[in-house]
This record gives sequence, C-alpha cells and structure tokens, in this order.
Amino acid sequence: MARNPLRRLQRRTFGTGGVRTRVHVLTSVGADVGNRAPTFVLLHGLGVSSRYFVPLAERLARHGSVVIFDLPGFGGLPRPRRALTIRQFAGIVAVVLGQLEVRRPVLVGHSMGTQIVVEALAAEPGLSAAAVLVGPVVNAEERRLTRLALRFAQSSVHERPRDAAVSVREYLVSGLTWPNLLLPTMLEYPIEERIGEVTAALCLMAGEHDATAPEAWLRRLAEAAGRAPSVEVVLVPGAAHQVVVGHADAVAAAAVAIVGREATR
Repeated sequence: MARNPLRRLQRRTFGTGGVRTRVHVLTSVGADVGNRAPTFVLLHGLGVSSRYFVPLAERLARHGSVVIFDLPGFGGLPRPRRALTIRQFAGIVAVVLGQLEVRRPVLVGHSMGTQIVVEALAAEPGLSAAAVLVGPVVNAEERRLTRLALRFAQSSVHERPRDAAVSVREYLVSGLTWPNLLLPTMLEYPIEERIGEVTAALCLMAGEHDATAPEAWLRRLAEAAGRAPSVEVVLVPGAAHQVVVGHADAVAAAAVAIVGREATR
C-alpha cells in the first residue's frame, strides 16, 4: 500500500484465538468531518486482501476514518492450522474492533466478507448501526461448487482487464491452498437465514452483471432481513463481481449515504 496517497496509515497486527489479523487504519484526508465522522470497516472476500480495497478506501477517507482488514491467512499473514468458520472470522473481527475501540462503524463487506459482516451483526447486534453488503454470496439456490464456479466465470466476462488483474495478483500472493480450504465454509454459510437476525440498516449492492449475486437474490435477502430498520437494494450499471475495484465511487456513495440516512433516523 506504499502508493496510497492517504495522509496517514497506521498498521497493526493482532493475535486473536491463536491466529494473526492485520488492520490498516486510515484517517480522513481533505475534508473537515468533525468529531462525529464515521468509521468505515472494510472486509475482503476469498483470496484477496486489504490491497483490494485501496480505491474504495481513498474515497471513504474523505468522509471519515477507514479500517481495512487483512483476515487470517490473507495479505501475507500466516495461514491458520485449520479452516476457520464464518462465525470464527466474525468473532475475530468483533474482538479486533473492540481492541481498536471502534464504536458502531459502518461495516462494508465484499463477497465472503458479506457473510462475515452478517454473522458479526447477528451475533452482536450493537456492533454497528449500518452495513453495506457488496456481492453477497452464496445464492441459496446454487449452493454447489460447480454452480458457483460457473457464475464467477459468467461474471468475469464483464470485468475490465485491469480490474481482473487486481484479483489475479491477490490470488498469487495468498495462493490457492487457503482459499480452497475455506470454500466449503463459504458455500455452506446460510446468509439468507442469519440476515434475519441483523438489526442494522442494510444496503445490498451488486454489479448488474454479477451472476453470483443477481437482483433476485438481493431482493430475497432484503425480504429476509425483517429486523433491519431499513434495507436498500442497489445495482451498479456496467459492473460485475469486482464492483469494489472498478466502481469504487458507487460503493463509497452507498456507504456514505447510509450514514446520512441513519443520522436522520
């Protein structure tokens, strides 16, 4: 992240439950956001890391502080001895946020990161008042590896080469062993059930060409989120699964907007 133009970057590593997690804390740049500025917490998906979120973090740092996670086994961190569950990932995130003394941030998860966000909010309702779920997986009607691989392939046709290159670089860093160990966990997680326990405001977002998270799936999740005070569904024109990279402006706008809506509630 050396090329990141943000004014200040604090990197911290935590040992939680015998595994290591890293966070990058970015302060606001160029905006007088005052003492009530929000904190945005970014959680990546399978096979990538904090670097995936640099474009989004640059935009969000104009509105508040940003905490970007490198989850255990990613971003060059040691791989745990055995695969972690989504519940374990969520527990680690909650512990780290507590140690950072981050209070009620806006959680932004992408792909598998949306599962971690949902589980964290279901387990600890007071953790956050708002969350943005970008490209939530896995569609309950297609909870098979072959089907998921097909949907990713269909989405990739619509990715811009430079955006796809970001994922390729990330996978080269993390390797395939750890993501492959986590695939069963991601496939089995019942996000459509656990989202019913979430009491935070939600924005469900995906690229219009994201075959892993089509509009019908987003709307099913929206209907299942019966305890959320508000739920918005957003489709990003021209985008596919890597919307957080190629269309960071749209994702940032959704995260900032949900802060504004909750501030007036």
